[in-house]
Amino acid sequence: MAWIYTFLTALGFGGWPLVVRESSAPPLTTSIFVLIGTLVPLIALTFSGMEISISARSLIRPLLAGMLNGAGFIAYVLLCVKKEWAPTFVPISLVLMVLVVTIGGTIFYGDKLNTGKISGIILSLAAVWLLAK
Repeated sequence: MAWIYTFLTALGFGGWPLVVRESSAPPLTTSIFVLIGTLVPLIALTFSGMEISISARSLIRPLLAGMLNGAGFIAYVLLCVKKEWAPTFVPISLVLMVLVVTIGGTIFYGDKLNTGKISGIILSLAAVWLLAK
């Protein structure tokens, strides 16, 4: 099941910039409508029987995560809608996300860096360099 979610994540996060790239709407309008589109599956999940619990203490980190996500999302939309930037900087930003998650997991959560992950970091840095050329 993890691989299915992984591929759906890649399809969703990798696919929506391709759709938005041809939009003639300004960045703020694009951001608002992508957000509205995002709410559709979230509302559906609300009625799926998944647990929802709310307490002030449990919401602080998700709120911070939402603010980080929102800032990143707006920057990402700005990259996606600039036709001269999108082909280079959208893929670079996705590779950099891999680095942030991998290195951040090591720093903040003690995730182990094995040979495969270290190789992945090195190859990701090489990918950024190659994509920027």
